[in-house]
Amino acid sequence: MSQIRIGDMADLLHKRSNPWKALALLRLYLDESGTHDLTPVTAIGGFIGTKEAWESVEARWQDALAVYKEVGVTSFHAYDCEHREGEFTKLEKELRINLSV
Repeated sequence: MSQIRIGDMADLLHKRSNPWKALALLRLYLDESGTHDLTPVTAIGGFIGTKEAWESVEARWQDALAVYKEVGVTSFHAYDCEHREGEFTKLEKELRINLSV
C-alpha cells in the first residue's frame, strides 16, 4: 500500500476554488492518555493545520522517524516509548528520550 501525502489528499477532496465543502476529512496525529480501567479521565490531543503546515510537519517527522526504522520503530506511541514496550524494546533510554522531545 502506498501512502498519500496529507496535502494531496486535501486537494483531491476540496480544492481552494471549490465553493462546496460538505465533507471534512481529517488525518490526525494523536496520542491518548488514560484509556485503562482505573483512570478517571481520558485525554486526546491533536492538531489542525493548512496543507503547507502539514506537509512541513510530515516531512520533518518522517526524517526524524527514519533514524529509528533500522531498529524496527515505524510509528510513535508515547506509552510504549516511555516504558520500552512494543517497537521500542530495542531502544535505550537516551534514544527514546530523543525521539519523544
